Amino acid sequence: MTEERWTDEREIRIEAAPEAVWAAWAEPEHVRRWFSDDAHGSVEPGGELVHVFHGHGEHRYRVLEVDAPRRLLLEGEMDGLAFRQLVEIHHEGGSTVLRLVHSGFGTVDPDSEIVQGIDSGWTMALALLKHYVERYLGRRKEALYVFRPARFDYEALLRERYQSAAGLGAWLTDGNGGIPASGRVRLALRSGRTLSGDVLVRTGHEISVSWEEIEGVLELKAFGSGPDGRVLGVRVTTWGSDVSLAAALQQEMEAAVGRLLDAAPVAS
Repeated sequence: MTEERWTDEREIRIEAAPEAVWAAWAEPEHVRRWFSDDAHGSVEPGGELVHVFHGHGEHRYRVLEVDAPRRLLLEGEMDGLAFRQLVEIHHEGGSTVLRLVHSGFGTVDPDSEIVQGIDSGWTMALALLKHYVERYLGRRKEALYVFRPARFDYEALLRERYQSAAGLGAWLTDGNGGIPASGRVRLALRSGRTLSGDVLVRTGHEISVSWEEIEGVLELKAFGSGPDGRVLGVRVTTWGSDVSLAAALQQEMEAAVGRLLDAAPVAS
């Protein structure tokens, strides 16, 4: 494919006031309640915002423009290439629309795995943002991650391990339920827990499902790592009040992802 200078633009509609959406996106005390493991910094021109991901480093952004609660322009760097992140927020038809634009990074192949992975990752992140703002704004989160390197084909992994009843039954559930493209989900997990919720979003790589019993979200993840590697696994976010829940879920999901690897994800 012809390489071109990359710009990624997307919108999401959130049933909340613009001020709530701005707080969730821009204010560190809210960013750490849905997105990163920690966040700090100053939301003013010339300031710096830092998003910290335990075990995965941090992302630093220079604040270029601020017009709260309508517009925020940041500048960052990835792999030695500068990029800009623009967020515009406006009230429309009784709800709030957030527009996100990434530009920079030099020239890239828009069909490359890295670009497709970034696209999937931001689609999943905005779905999580929407769920947080609409349901759990201001509540403290617990997040757990179980990621493992593996060889797989994205489409086959999604179809044969993340969506179908038989595929989920090989590692996560009792095998009596799958995850549809949209709508309601009810799964009996091998751990004995029940997952009831809705499909929040499905990309070509990943699926996000709300999990009402734990007041949270389950994300089935798959992404590139380095020039030749790929990673699969799960991320669980809960805004529930049970402080012991995250530790129990961590053990359960580590066992589940171990079974997923044993089930031999289809190789690429």
